[in-house]
Amino acid sequence: MTVPAPVVWAFLGLLALHVLQGIVQLGRGLIGRLARPDAIGARTDAPISDVVDVAPAPRRRTWLDLVGGLAQIPLFYIGLYVAYLHGDITRELISPLHIAVGVAAGHLLFTFALVLIHRAVRDAWRFFLDLPGLWNFALRSPIVLGRFIMVAVTEEIIWRAGLQTLLLGLAGVWFAGASVPGWAVALGVVAVTALLFTLTHRHMADNSLSVSLEFVLFAFLLGLIYHAASSLILVVAIHAVRDIEVSYLEYAAKADELGDEDRAAEEIERALLNRPYPENP
Repeated sequence: MTVPAPVVWAFLGLLALHVLQGIVQLGRGLIGRLARPDAIGARTDAPISDVVDVAPAPRRRTWLDLVGGLAQIPLFYIGLYVAYLHGDITRELISPLHIAVGVAAGHLLFTFALVLIHRAVRDAWRFFLDLPGLWNFALRSPIVLGRFIMVAVTEEIIWRAGLQTLLLGLAGVWFAGASVPGWAVALGVVAVTALLFTLTHRHMADNSLSVSLEFVLFAFLLGLIYHAASSLILVVAIHAVRDIEVSYLEYAAKADELGDEDRAAEEIERALLNRPYPENP
């Protein structure tokens, strides 16, 4: 696979803008959190957050937010081009086997994350077996389902198919004459990709240390799985399942609070779309 040098540097430059946006957002979030000492550690027992905060706090947009956000559009298309050159855009992209394995692996990994974070094996096991509830939630909230599938596709194309693949190619050139094992180079690239991926998620400023570390581990595992299996749809399925299950936990908590499953589903959808539910509907 040979990616033209201008394409590589354009991708890395745009990604630098996107990561810078994420770092600035994290910095603002951490400063705001330190200004509210009572909020420190408040999310320790909250559901694990991933791609977006289900109810993000209002904040003032800056030019960097706009530029960094818009950078994702060309990043996606360049990542798609790299994925094509890498051989990811094949019939296996719609492989029922890879999708099924990804869904099962995503559910298993998220259950393990619940055990790791909350240390409540019985509750995690009950969640693991609650497949009918997850299925009903997916059918009840097609907006949530579609949103997180789209997010998973976009992010995996940018980060795993795009950045990780390009960095592996660059690292192969940089370490060509060195006595560094190939597996060590691959692990380093996967770790760098996971770290940069993590920095673009603004909810990290609100998470407890244990939740943040688990998220970094999840990003690292995604990179390892992609490197080992060379299957884009596999990591997309794992990623999408995690995000949907995060939202399902939020939905379940909201349904218990309101005593109304339809209202809870609508509030989750409105929060994702940044359209708060009216107090007096």
